[in-house]
Amino acid sequence: MFCPGSRFCDLILHVPDKSLQPAKKVMIEWKAFTPLSSRRGNVHWSWKKAFGSGFRKPFAPENFGRCMEEQLFSDRTQAGEKLAEHLLSAGEQVDLVLGIARGGIPVALPIARRLNAPVFPMISRKIGAPWEKELALGALSENGGLYWNRELIESRDISPRELDLLVEKARREVREKISRLRNGKPLGSLTGKRIVLVDDGAATGATDLAAAMDILKEGPERLLVAVPVAPPDFSVKVRRMGAIPVVLLSPPDFGSVGEWFERFPQVTDGEVLLSLGTVFGGSKKASGNP
Repeated sequence: MFCPGSRFCDLILHVPDKSLQPAKKVMIEWKAFTPLSSRRGNVHWSWKKAFGSGFRKPFAPENFGRCMEEQLFSDRTQAGEKLAEHLLSAGEQVDLVLGIARGGIPVALPIARRLNAPVFPMISRKIGAPWEKELALGALSENGGLYWNRELIESRDISPRELDLLVEKARREVREKISRLRNGKPLGSLTGKRIVLVDDGAATGATDLAAAMDILKEGPERLLVAVPVAPPDFSVKVRRMGAIPVVLLSPPDFGSVGEWFERFPQVTDGEVLLSLGTVFGGSKKASGNP
């Protein structure tokens, strides 16, 4: 079976109901699997079309390889476990795990536990476009790391004054998050440390790259930027900055981060505080100040 990189997946589908016709070989367009919310609907439709309306339930094909289900993470915690396994198998030793708050925290916790390192939330805020908040013009990290999507900005008529206002808004949001999630505590010195920066995925990668800029300014011994899934160009950008990318999945038809998770709910401030021990009330290893 050949998959990502080709437009089509050649799949052997096995039907559990013997009243239906035996296994069929069908060609399913890979792009039909994007996004996940519609992927499944499209896959159901394709299979039902192939096997008839009596086909009630999707059944995992043999040799799914790297096409679909084996590429999906059940949730952020499982993604963190897989990243931890990868880091352990590579023999990585770290002094500190930094999770991008909020979504990166559930991914960072299993990594910190398995690598026996403290975990700490790092604050980096996306700077959304005025006309579409989810579209990242850039990002601002807590110690001033500022990353811009220059290509996007240059393609739009955005004045320097508008950008300054967006940065100031992001700066207020960063201060608010530090106050809420870290009780106002500073990040601490990162100089000479082996650090893993963790997020739940990278779409534009702006928040991760802004945070990496902050960390690299501190002079760590080594910086790994670990995400479960990201577009192919993310690793290139991370390497150019002088950090080491750790990306489990880098699909050519990326779409969005949530497409690669079975469950991808919003993470709340309360969940972050609870998981870290209610503003560092837990053990030092779990959530201590670096």
